Amino acid sequence: MTKYLAALLAAFPLLTTALAQTPVATDATAEFSTCVRPEWPKESLRKEQQGTVQLAFLIGADGNVQDTRVVRSSGYPLLDSAAKDSLSKCKFKPAMHDGQAVESWTQMQYVWRLEGPSPQKTAAAQAAVRKSDERGNGE
Repeated sequence: MTKYLAALLAAFPLLTTALAQTPVATDATAEFSTCVRPEWPKESLRKEQQGTVQLAFLIGADGNVQDTRVVRSSGYPLLDSAAKDSLSKCKFKPAMHDGQAVESWTQMQYVWRLEGPSPQKTAAAQAAVRKSDERGNGE
């Protein structure tokens, strides 16, 4: 038993040195407080277009976006472009490798989802109320 303990203690400095030399890496992450919510394109809103766009960003060692690509489209180029243009202005914490900031790719998705009644349904309801008011049936 003491022979095994002595061998383990002898190997311990080698093990800790190897662990200390293991490269430590982190991915780039968005600083969401610096991001501006994409504005819904008027034509897309009028047509009630919605979907999820997956974007890839090349983040420089300074945390700025160097390049942006659409990985998976929402199905609507206007929505993809609006998300790409807006989110590419976000600031990122760069990826780190062995304590050094490095250039890297990271991905983010943006979900375009209409909530509540659509503009068309709201307009139709308002028109129905106006017609009812014109006939004297308003409530």
